[in-house]
Amino acid sequence: MTHAHDEAALQLLRNPERFPSLPRRSEKERRLSLWREPSFIPYSSWSLFQDGDGFVVRRLEYDRSLGLPIQPDDPHIYGSEAIIDAARVRDILATFAALEFPVFRSTTRFGLDGVRYGLRFGDHRQGVELTWGQEAEGWEALIALFEQTAETLDTLLPESTLRLGRLFKAVR
Repeated sequence: MTHAHDEAALQLLRNPERFPSLPRRSEKERRLSLWREPSFIPYSSWSLFQDGDGFVVRRLEYDRSLGLPIQPDDPHIYGSEAIIDAARVRDILATFAALEFPVFRSTTRFGLDGVRYGLRFGDHRQGVELTWGQEAEGWEALIALFEQTAETLDTLLPESTLRLGRLFKAVR
């Protein structure tokens, strides 16, 4: 896969409201986005959008190993969306908002392969964006909350087409 396709995919994962195959969403509606970029398995992102008085969760997935897409502007991203209970969203957002950890600590570790994480919290008026690696010293609570939230959100969405495809290949 070319670098340009990887970059296009990463931009969609980090800005899921731009994904063309699901209902239009706005950056102003986005309350939380999480993305995970492992070295050797598909990348994923999960986002919570306010939709009127309710909320929806959107998951996007990207597998770099699928090769070049047929269409030059299609970097093989799969998406799904589901309604999520507003009380559950408020709990998730409150848990992230209450999290305390050392943001400005420099790392002494070095790594080549592993997992890159990202988070965007808040709305268009006020928010924060963070990125980190799996070896982020002092950020273990954030990583655990990230993984717990991603797992919770996955239970609300249909089974991933990308994951089912990988499972089918493994069984054959």
